[in-house]
Amino acid sequence: MRVKVLGKYWTLTFVPTLGAHGDCDDVSRTIRIKQGQSDRDTLDTVIHESLHAAAFDMFDESYVDKLATDISIILTRLGYKRQEK
Repeated sequence: MRVKVLGKYWTLTFVPTLGAHGDCDDVSRTIRIKQGQSDRDTLDTVIHESLHAAAFDMFDESYVDKLATDISIILTRLGYKRQEK
């Protein structure tokens, strides 16, 4: 699917195999998320990779990890539930 992050379009895909939970390629503007994660881990990974897309190389990995996890916990506590299409 196409998503917009800070005015730039990215292709967001869910893939069955990936060495990490997700990755973000700023050259091809592709965000890949590994399938099979729990709903909260998927949310965390989507937020994490979206932060990279928004500010590629601006923040260090530990900052992005912590911020994505904190945001995903807040959204989960507010009742976020993933809806399958």
